[in-house]
Amino acid sequence: MSIKIKVSWDDHNVVSEGVRIYRSNTTFTPSNLPAVLATVPTLDEYEDLDVIEGQTYFYMLAAYLGEQEVFTECFEVKTDLTPTGIWALAVACWGTVTLPQFNKDLINEATWPENFSKTQDIISYVRAYNATGNITTPAVNNKVIDASILLGKRMFIQVVAGTFLGNYGRMYLEFMDASNNVLAAIIVNKANNNFGSTLQIGNTLANVVNVPSIGTYPTANGYLDILPTGIKYTPVNPAATTRFNEYLFSKDLTSLAKLRISQLAAYQPHNTGSTGSPTGSSAHVYLKLLP
Repeated sequence: MSIKIKVSWDDHNVVSEGVRIYRSNTTFTPSNLPAVLATVPTLDEYEDLDVIEGQTYFYMLAAYLGEQEVFTECFEVKTDLTPTGIWALAVACWGTVTLPQFNKDLINEATWPENFSKTQDIISYVRAYNATGNITTPAVNNKVIDASILLGKRMFIQVVAGTFLGNYGRMYLEFMDASNNVLAAIIVNKANNNFGSTLQIGNTLANVVNVPSIGTYPTANGYLDILPTGIKYTPVNPAATTRFNEYLFSKDLTSLAKLRISQLAAYQPHNTGSTGSPTGSSAHVYLKLLP
């Protein structure tokens, strides 16, 4: 994923020919300048494209007239390394059905940069494809991910498991402090019916409750805002007649440090002899951190 640093300025000098931009990986002064990164004659901004995620850079600007220069202070900029993208995923496909957007190995797929370029090494991930027979992904029973960057961020959560009895996408989430004390918990699962799913939130996995919903078969398909004061769920389509309602689970999350993922799995039980699509079907569940 390409990144850049944009440097902008106001030049209050009465007379100048332009601005020289200096950059280094360490701090510096006008007496030990690095090589000039760029010279900008008339514009008031510059985009530095030659940067690496997670790296810290030091810049200094100089308005120049001939060999005379007036310098700014040396300032520090760190590129963003927030691991946006899919944090947890389970997908099972039967028949000819495939979900290329959920294949972390398919780097040429159009959605790969958005979904996996920053998270491919930290996600809890299971996937299974098969042309026939029952498909079950081996469950991720317990994986802990650093969640210290989640406060103030928005995540997307979804479970899709078609219309067949028995198939599912399932995921348990526990938001914890540094000492592994559980602050809040979420269970999402394809429901025990042909259509909808479940979305439950509580203090722990043992006492989650159903998020209020509309319609017979609501679907977990929406946003989780991770706030210092709790977790807010917002449906993707508030106008839908079958959905979970907007809901705020109030809880002090200021000490949030870890996210534990468990029971992450998907199951697609249909085979070539079963009722349903002749080309197969799929089930999946995922959690994604948005930019």
